[in-house]
Amino acid sequence: MDSDWLQLVGVEGDTVILNENEQFVASTFSSKGETGLLVVRPCIPPSLAIVGRFFNRLKESQGKIEAMVWKKFENDCFHKYVLAGELLEAEVVYPCSTKILAKYAPKKQVQFSETAAIYEECTVPFLNSIPVSDRKWIDNIFEGKAETESVLERNETFIIMPDYKWDKKDATQLYLLGIVSDPSLRSIRDLREKHLPLLRSLDAAIRNVAAETFGAPSSEIVIFCHYLPSFFQLHVHAVHHRAAILKSTWTFSAIRAHLLSTIIDNISLVPDFYERCTLPMALPIDHPIVMSNTHK
Repeated sequence: MDSDWLQLVGVEGDTVILNENEQFVASTFSSKGETGLLVVRPCIPPSLAIVGRFFNRLKESQGKIEAMVWKKFENDCFHKYVLAGELLEAEVVYPCSTKILAKYAPKKQVQFSETAAIYEECTVPFLNSIPVSDRKWIDNIFEGKAETESVLERNETFIIMPDYKWDKKDATQLYLLGIVSDPSLRSIRDLREKHLPLLRSLDAAIRNVAAETFGAPSSEIVIFCHYLPSFFQLHVHAVHHRAAILKSTWTFSAIRAHLLSTIIDNISLVPDFYERCTLPMALPIDHPIVMSNTHK
């Protein structure tokens, strides 16, 4: 996919979504009967105003803006570009499913406690309903079909790579992902005592990569999992403690973020802790899990 989305957004852009907490502006576009999504973020936080000015210029020029555009990666329907003299990053999802589009649309959130029973009755059926195609981009990475140049460490049990939102330039904004290769591990709910060696190995490997490759000391790295995660193959987020992304109420909220060190301690004390425990959740009011729980 090339940069035709510049013209498409300029001419046919739909309602623009502004998210100040997550620091992005998004707009839909249409091409060849398919819907696409453009998400623009500032490379140098906090500078969301730069994104607003870019969109204004894009609209005024009907997409004929002169900007430096170069592709960083392409994986399935996900594309990433750098533009406007490296001040901005553009993520293009094309074709964009309703599910992905909903991720960026502002929604009223509802908070509730997910008991072990609710997990089995409501969450598991939702997980089982997710199409296999939704994980194609993950398979592409593990099979070496996409983003091969981004993988920092690879072994039989996990890979480590930069999160696409980090430009790998400023170590104080470091953001790494560690993705586990076992597809049966969908979230922290699946973790048991037998997975402790994996978790400890992943923790040590990420801290080593952060220190050896980017000069970020282990003591400055925060490693955590989200629940619910944004995609359902067990993964951890590793972020420098000074990174702007940690200011996001959604990225590191008390409801959603679970420190890897705490996860390891919990399982060490109670081997089936995450099978039995009650976990806090915050989901859009129309999320299938919420709807299913409401009607129980």
